[in-house]
Amino acid sequence: LSPGGPAAKAGMQAGDRIMKVGRSPQSLKPVATYMQFRHAINPIDAGQPVAIEVDREGVAIIFELVMAKDLP
Repeated sequence: LSPGGPAAKAGMQAGDRIMKVGRSPQSLKPVATYMQFRHAINPIDAGQPVAIEVDREGVAIIFELVMAKDLP
């Protein structure tokens, strides 16, 4: 989680566990590993919307943000 990055601006926090990723909340797909996460976001271009569902202390939260140009 990069301070000031899209995820932080959307409200994601350190410790949030990414559970699902998609282009919209209606298209979320489960991801269990970092490689699955990378595979899920790879086709999403910079500037395009992305939805991420996280588990925060047992509560599912969906964030909608815009894909950044560079990811670590």
